[in-house]
Amino acid sequence: ARAPAELTAPGPLRDAAASAFDSVVVDHGGGVWHCGKGVATKQGPVAPVKIPLSVKALRVAAGRGFAAAALVDGRVACWGANERQQCGVAEPKVALVAQPAFPAVDGVVEVACGAAFVVVVRADGSVYTWGAICDRATAPAAVSGVTAVACAAGDHHALLLDRAGRASSSTCAAARASRACCSRWSGRSSPC
Repeated sequence: ARAPAELTAPGPLRDAAASAFDSVVVDHGGGVWHCGKGVATKQGPVAPVKIPLSVKALRVAAGRGFAAAALVDGRVACWGANERQQCGVAEPKVALVAQPAFPAVDGVVEVACGAAFVVVVRADGSVYTWGAICDRATAPAAVSGVTAVACAAGDHHALLLDRAGRASSSTCAAARASRACCSRWSGRSSPC
């Protein structure tokens, strides 16, 4: 086994996230540093790059070739690959400059990324998602009937934790078999 490479950023780090191709950290001052496909150039991946955010970050999440940050003002910024609208905009296919994506989605306290989607939890417990959690790209939308205090994501599913400590999951594995996209969250042990 090789020793892990060190991702250097100023001072102690406050948060970190990784995916198959990307690593993202928040430094002690709220700055975000990213290395991997999400900041790659035509010559290939580059050394850690400071993401130009106008607001400090609290939390970060990494997807496949893109990333997201929950900002101190409650908004979300996304950057990197955007083929499935995972950065929250229809165009361009690559969003190289991070910008707060959705003025309507504010009060965000948690963020997670799957392969091509983002899920966030707001301070009031409401949940929003966008990108392609299933096979189609979607604009930001509230997940109805669900409240959460935390979120996590795998490539093709999301997990939410509620105030009572119960986890609920959404996945498309079962839905793909029936050619329908899973659109509801379940408190049962089986997804959807």
